[in-house]
Amino acid sequence: MGLFRNRLITHQLTCAMTMKPTYQTTDLTLTSFLRCKGFQIESIKQNNGRTLFIFQESPELRTAIVDFANDAVVAVRSFCSTMRDLKAITRVLIFFFAAALAVQSTFAQQPQKIEREGVEIEFTIEPIKETGKTSELMEAKEATVRFKINDKASKTPLSGVKPSVWLSQRGENLADEKVCREKIQSFLQGSLRSRPDVDLNAYFVLALNEESNISVIDPLLGFGSSKLLTLVMLKSPGQDWAQKNSDELLFVSMPASNQVAVVDTNTWKVVNNIDAGIKPARVRLQPDQRYLWVGNDAAAAGKSSGVTVIDTTTLKVVAQIATGNGHHEIDFSSDSRFAFVTNETDGTVSVIDIQKLAKVKDLKAGAPASSVAFSAIGNALYLVNETDGSIAVVDVRRHEIVTRIQTKPGSTNVRFAPGGRWGFVPNAKENVVYVFDASTNRLAHTISVDKGPDQVAFTDAFAYLRSTGSTEVSMVRLSTLTGQPDIAKFPGGQTAPADAAVAASADVIVPAPEGNSVLVANPADRVIYYYSEGMAAPMGSFQNYRRKPRALMVVDRSLREVTSGVYTTTTKLPKSGNYDVAFLLDSPRITHCFTAEAKPNPDVPREKKVALQIEYLNKDTKLRVDEDYKLRFKIVDTTTLKTKSDLKDVRVLTLLSSGIWQKRDFARSAGDGVYELDIRVPQTGSYFVFVESRSQGVAFRQLPMLTLQATATEAHHNHAQLKTYSCPMHPDVKSKKKGRCPKCGMDLRPVERKETDVAETTPVAAPTSKMNIPDVELLDQNGKKIHFYTDLIKGQTVVINFIFTTCTTICPPLGATFARVQKELGDKGRRDVRLISISVDPVTDTPERLKAWGAKFHAGENWTFVTGNKPQVDELLNALGAATARREDHSPTVLIGNDASGTWTRTYGVANASRLVQIINNVLADKSATTAEVSN
Repeated sequence: MGLFRNRLITHQLTCAMTMKPTYQTTDLTLTSFLRCKGFQIESIKQNNGRTLFIFQESPELRTAIVDFANDAVVAVRSFCSTMRDLKAITRVLIFFFAAALAVQSTFAQQPQKIEREGVEIEFTIEPIKETGKTSELMEAKEATVRFKINDKASKTPLSGVKPSVWLSQRGENLADEKVCREKIQSFLQGSLRSRPDVDLNAYFVLALNEESNISVIDPLLGFGSSKLLTLVMLKSPGQDWAQKNSDELLFVSMPASNQVAVVDTNTWKVVNNIDAGIKPARVRLQPDQRYLWVGNDAAAAGKSSGVTVIDTTTLKVVAQIATGNGHHEIDFSSDSRFAFVTNETDGTVSVIDIQKLAKVKDLKAGAPASSVAFSAIGNALYLVNETDGSIAVVDVRRHEIVTRIQTKPGSTNVRFAPGGRWGFVPNAKENVVYVFDASTNRLAHTISVDKGPDQVAFTDAFAYLRSTGSTEVSMVRLSTLTGQPDIAKFPGGQTAPADAAVAASADVIVPAPEGNSVLVANPADRVIYYYSEGMAAPMGSFQNYRRKPRALMVVDRSLREVTSGVYTTTTKLPKSGNYDVAFLLDSPRITHCFTAEAKPNPDVPREKKVALQIEYLNKDTKLRVDEDYKLRFKIVDTTTLKTKSDLKDVRVLTLLSSGIWQKRDFARSAGDGVYELDIRVPQTGSYFVFVESRSQGVAFRQLPMLTLQATATEAHHNHAQLKTYSCPMHPDVKSKKKGRCPKCGMDLRPVERKETDVAETTPVAAPTSKMNIPDVELLDQNGKKIHFYTDLIKGQTVVINFIFTTCTTICPPLGATFARVQKELGDKGRRDVRLISISVDPVTDTPERLKAWGAKFHAGENWTFVTGNKPQVDELLNALGAATARREDHSPTVLIGNDASGTWTRTYGVANASRLVQIINNVLADKSATTAEVSN
């Protein structure tokens, strides 16, 4: 043992001598021995969690260490003295640790301050403390970002200024003011080439679906990919939900499972499933968010139904309280002192003392008690009786009904606008919404709305009223309720929500974080619409990917004003390293880049290297519209650095920067790691090129992209100078400038003037042989069985496009173009041309859906819509060169053919209608068509 220790310590000493004239040890007993011998500790350091005691190296020190290793008798001090010295070292060590932690804590919380334009701004970023773990700011760990904004002169907090903040990794060099301004400008523009690592202005849209899942949608514009961030999978379909903001937990009731799912909105994972009584339905968080209250809509044997109370910190059930029979609605006093639970069948409301978790009394409100809401204006509770239409007003202090507001039978819901004065009560039988004043408890207005009003939502300026029997959403300006209400409407979809037959108990209209805007879920369309106040129609929409949304929620990751002038949020820095914290204040205009540093997190697995490297070989990044451009690039194996020439799945995505056109093709190997692809684009603009290889595990986002600029040929350029802009859905809306349609909010698209205004040349091509079109059995929009070739193509002149009814991007313009072609052919007396729209999504697109979609474009008898069994439709799409792996990837292509002569051509589907008619006439005359071919 002594010899082993001698060799070990001699080795340690040799290493130490080689590096510097000091000796380091972690052995506390050896350190005590050396101090007994009179050697002084030079310093104490930390290394990977171990404490190093450092001595000045000398021959005497080496001799003392050898004596210690050989178990020499310590004669200079008694054993007790040695132990006292050991305790002294321990005290030194504790003091050292305390000092180090104090320095570390000071560093972590050290604020950064600037003064600009009479404004003081203080920034801090601190890790959220976890028991037993280091308090350093690390990658992938929760941190609190905080800004304090004050007026410099008066030191008054600046409230409501809404700063914008982005975090992006940088090198060692700090971003100066010019670089910082450029970064902020690029982030504001939403450039795909300049995306922040963390966007503290972002939020997520959640859809509680009819299926057993929740869609998590990133509303930021994606490229060539889904905005669907993830699906949160539940045990059974969710009915209601509530969000706890303090630790970002989401609670979802699942009646079929008798449980409440707990979802972590940081990881989008279900972290717990809590047994919550029989048939849990309504879930509500009390104002202080200490308890979650769950209404149980079914009773246990021999017991009346009631509520289950869950502690939101421990996620444990703390009480189950029997209240009464029937469905339960829940609300609270503003001080979280009392909970109020309706018992629909019994016609009562139970008053529960939250501190004691015990029922105080039952108030008879009249059956059925269908809804309840608390207003702080009069410290009163309002109970709706659906049968007689009365609204009982309960004094919360006395727990007594003090008056009733009378409406007509059929009222089912009550909600209060911000401030608690104006109460809104929809009545689905009368197709009205009652508005009462909580300050006087009198009915103020009866507002007529469309069929089946059922829900009310609010922004600061408007009340939004949904009617299930209409596509229209009604808006009431809150500021006009003291007089004659100002009412407006906007379309909340293409199909009335009632057509989906989806019960919605949670909110389907929710405010968007930007303010003055809302999100509207339409289960019949399977779409979420974004509406900004002042617009005639929604500004955009988000697909819910064939799922019917029964409720909406926003998880806001942006800065929130927690107290006056203090803006904060929690976030995670995705990687270790230095970050620029880009800060923007609009008024007064202030930009600045603060700094943050995230340490490596040992618990985070290191990312694997991307398997491939790419080098774009094209020196010229300009291409011409309607002309082939040969894309060339080289692929190298990241590990071996050797070229890879044998890949069969090198796929290229070409995307117009506006997102309205994209194409995916497989590149061909040219040897020596080089791949080639001919690209042809339909219009001028910037195009992004991405490359993937799924066999190598490399996705589009993982490899650098190439930016190409498309310019017009001389003929196109001259023609483009005469272009105007028009709405694809409303052709009568025209403008000489870009913009949005005032009717529907869609981007105006460039359209060409009449051909008589432009001298065009028509290239000639020889007629092709007949296409091999299968005579598959399909269905038309009337549900009639048809044989595609025999019934639609044989001996006919046809115009074919490819659509699907749930598409909200290129398909509506394709339909609008066909509608204009149909009208122009009819005006010219041409009834011998058949228009055909083939669904690329036959599973969803039933004949009924296709007929309804066609009705929007006034489809006539010569316009046929085709669907059917998927194998037969896929066979047809393959034959026509229109097959794609994903429906969203289908090309906006139009096929024009004269079966009798065998003349077929292919053109861009959103071309000018008059030009398409000219091509049709050329095909009818057995001529070659003027066309911008789109390769498949």
